[in-house]
Amino acid sequence: IDNLQEIIQQHAAQIAGLEKEREFYYQKLREVEMVCQEPEHEPLPHAQKILEILYTTEEGFAQPDQENDTYELHNENINNDNGAGLIAGDDETY
Repeated sequence: IDNLQEIIQQHAAQIAGLEKEREFYYQKLREVEMVCQEPEHEPLPHAQKILEILYTTEEGFAQPDQENDTYELHNENINNDNGAGLIAGDDETY
């Protein structure tokens, strides 16, 4: 039983690390999206291509309700780690 509990703790730590990494990269992509949507960048062909890539989905993939899921996910992460997942030099801006 002790061995199984240790394995569970290791998996929980791995999951927490992966969730922090996912949130980090999600925020980076969100920043890129926001820059591409700025009026002064929209006419640029590269900005349009980047947005096209960001919005492309795989067949069978259902997009979640972005506003609610993103908000809930972010609040859950804040409550769980109190910002400990931030990389040095990164700011939380909304």
